[in-house]
Amino acid sequence: MTNPVGRRRDARLRVRLAAKVITRAGARHVVLCDLSRQGASVKALQLFDCRGPAVLQWAGHELFGEIQWSDGGRIGIQFDEPVPQALLIEARELDAFARLPEDR
Repeated sequence: MTNPVGRRRDARLRVRLAAKVITRAGARHVVLCDLSRQGASVKALQLFDCRGPAVLQWAGHELFGEIQWSDGGRIGIQFDEPVPQALLIEARELDAFARLPEDR
């Protein structure tokens, strides 16, 4: 069965974790806002208008993918390979004690 347009395959885990996105244009510190098995959404303090390959790093993890969209300082990354369930659980646990305040 195919997914209806606009529907995600996997639920997104809402988090607020310090992260970094590395692209051909350089590296930017970002806030990891949500994470799923297929992708993530991050928010940067500055405009982030970049497409193409990207690496998302946080808490010692690296995920490779492609930037699919950008809207001001917010970008969406689709991962090359699905994120293991154990990594999603670890991110949820990390968010419980290392969640960034709303003003960051």
